[in-house]
Amino acid sequence: MSGESYGDSGDPRDTLVNVGNRHQVSMQVVQDIYSEITGKKEKLTKLLTKNHHATFEDINQLNTKIEQIYEQYNIVSSECSVTLYRVDDQKEQFSSFKRFSMHDCSSSNPVENIEITYNFLILLPQIQTPQSYKISLNLYSRAAIRQKANTQDGLPRKFFRFLTGPTGVVDIEYVDYTVARNFFTAINEWVDSLEAEDGSRVIRFAQSYSEHIPFMFRALTTLFLITFVAIGYSGLVGDGMALDELFIAGLVTFGGVYFMAEVSFKIGQLAEQHVDQYQPNSALRLTRGDEKIVTESARRNKASIRNGVISIATFFVLNLFAAWIAKLLGLVG
Repeated sequence: MSGESYGDSGDPRDTLVNVGNRHQVSMQVVQDIYSEITGKKEKLTKLLTKNHHATFEDINQLNTKIEQIYEQYNIVSSECSVTLYRVDDQKEQFSSFKRFSMHDCSSSNPVENIEITYNFLILLPQIQTPQSYKISLNLYSRAAIRQKANTQDGLPRKFFRFLTGPTGVVDIEYVDYTVARNFFTAINEWVDSLEAEDGSRVIRFAQSYSEHIPFMFRALTTLFLITFVAIGYSGLVGDGMALDELFIAGLVTFGGVYFMAEVSFKIGQLAEQHVDQYQPNSALRLTRGDEKIVTESARRNKASIRNGVISIATFFVLNLFAAWIAKLLGLVG
């Protein structure tokens, strides 16, 4: 391709590309030829991170948006399929959106993931052969995944960190980029319109460094007690403390600091666990079971915050208690 120019419409599909011997064809034709020769399609992909609360009305609105865009093109054929993946590993597949709209909303089995797929053929201007496109949208329910994880034995607590990953993914396989971009923009606007839950910035920051909490607790306890006792020792030595008494006091101090530091480390591990277990609610609210686990997830989050605060308070009380014991034993003046 030696150069390109734009047609009067300004549409990128009308971009004229030189293909040799002063022949020019539209970019639309070039894309179609490339697809025909290679048999390949391009793909647009986006990971969704919004903590959405998607209801059936929201899903229905998305389907309406897609069908409205259909009207802008010469659609030769189209089909839509919806698949529900439930917490108990059951899969429910619907061959059309109309069938999906009649699904059992009273089910107590929560939906872990919904996959909506659109396959359609478009006959574009200047193109004689219909082009195939595929839109795939996956939305995940973090609340359902969390409930499923809580029922699994042997999962490490670090697993909860992975639940803060993407809440969905959009894939569009296409031939003509402009067509794909129209659908992509509409889906993004729909995602932005979903009700969402914002997580606490403080907790997100704490989760970023949560693996260091046990070390910090142990280090702070060690530093506090050593400083506290060292200041007290200076007064005792100044009063003429015997060498054997100083040795015993040092031994008791070393053992006490080590013990309290290990206890602080364990408290730090509990605090780390509670911080990691807090997850902003992201859920599919399609059935009664979904509503139930959303409520349960909110309760767990409150419990995680409460237990985290209790762990931190326990850490400070522990250090004050250790200082009081040191004074009681006469290790400080």
